[in-house]
Amino acid sequence: MRPQRQQGTGTGLQSKQECGKTRNAAGTSKENAMDRTIARHLAKRGMTPTKPPKASLTFSERNPDFFKWFYESVMGFDSEEYRREFWREARRTGHTIGHVPYGLKESHRRRDSRLEGAATILELLIGGSALAVWLIRRMVDRHIQRLRRPTYYETERARRLGLAEERRRIRRRRTVNAMPGREELLEAFRKAKDSPADMIRFGSLIEDLECYVDNTPYFKDGQLIGRRGGIRRHLEREIPELYARYKTVMRYKALSKRFRQAVGVSDPVPAASLLPEESSRERNREDENSLRNEFSGNYGEGMEKVNRRENVEKQKEKESVRGEFGAKKIMVKEILEACEGSVVSLAAQLEIRINPNYTPPIRTIRTLGKSSPIRISRSS
Repeated sequence: MRPQRQQGTGTGLQSKQECGKTRNAAGTSKENAMDRTIARHLAKRGMTPTKPPKASLTFSERNPDFFKWFYESVMGFDSEEYRREFWREARRTGHTIGHVPYGLKESHRRRDSRLEGAATILELLIGGSALAVWLIRRMVDRHIQRLRRPTYYETERARRLGLAEERRRIRRRRTVNAMPGREELLEAFRKAKDSPADMIRFGSLIEDLECYVDNTPYFKDGQLIGRRGGIRRHLEREIPELYARYKTVMRYKALSKRFRQAVGVSDPVPAASLLPEESSRERNREDENSLRNEFSGNYGEGMEKVNRRENVEKQKEKESVRGEFGAKKIMVKEILEACEGSVVSLAAQLEIRINPNYTPPIRTIRTLGKSSPIRISRSS
């Protein structure tokens, strides 16, 4: 006999919340897996996360916890990490890794009971004095931090942290391109794996699409409860072939966004406008954009005039973009030439340029096509 299915005790809302948590956990695990893949890719090529220079760490940064600093630096006790490692190794193998951990409990056991009161008073005096020294050092560090100019590492890491925050921000986006059509998106998706440039081209189209769909957040009782469908719902209605590969589509979009940050451009500049023209496809698309802009939304003579005016403004904006960011194509060429043809290699090239964990401690000055490291202690 087939066993009877047990009835759930939770409500439907609870089940949806649990399913949402499961999906979020699965998405987070996949993102972490991708990050680990990129880290392994870079490690095989001799690139590891940068450790901050010791000279740039102040007393406050080295000792953020007063009690840890007091126990280890003032009282001379062993760290909690060493204690755990010592006893873990002793229980597992029966061997020790060094001397027996010495801490506050061991200090009290060795203390003479006749001097208990005097020892306690002495500890309180030492602790109070150490707290005063610790607070004064933190005040001095804050004052020095305000006076001195930041090092290159600090400035560059702060910039990269700002880029990471920008990627998580919800805002209204702009582009000089028209809304991409169904066939254009499908063709770009089919060619996305041909080269790193085609990956970015498709991601750039998805970024353009984001500017024309509604993904604004909505609130209830002053609290954020969700966002409107945006790209996901548009693909579900108009392009089900891409909706079935939604996660892959959004992965290309994230690459395009990181690519723009690595090159140093923002809205309304699309990533595709910085890529080298391999064929006449870009020019054909620009002509198609102008025609689509001219005939889209043709709801009367008044709307035609508005659309023509918008087309002229977009064309002027596009021409200014070409002239202003022409020099950035050198950096684009370097990124594309360093790629090995895979999504991981492209993502790795972008990571070393925008990830805070890969912030270089020195600045590299490029001369005659070669990069030579120049140690700079202060930002110019």
